[in-house]
Amino acid sequence: MDKIQDAGLKSTLAITKSDKEPKIGSRAKIMLYCDYCQGPISGKPILLRFAKFERYLCCTICRSAYKEKYGGMIESLARRHNEERRR
Repeated sequence: MDKIQDAGLKSTLAITKSDKEPKIGSRAKIMLYCDYCQGPISGKPILLRFAKFERYLCCTICRSAYKEKYGGMIESLARRHNEERRR
């Protein structure tokens, strides 16, 4: 049995080598951390989607601060993603 750890979600999944995708039980708990302040996310996360990316944030303040700090990168990635989709 292998363990896979996703640093972004701070979770560990145990899978067997024959499984192609990890299976999560219905009682599994995954602790999410804010992609801006790195604080724990309690309740439903604020989701920011752009291009092929998703960022999980703990509150609207962190969402606004993330968009302000990384606005240029978000616009650039979104523009590049749209150009690739047109091809």
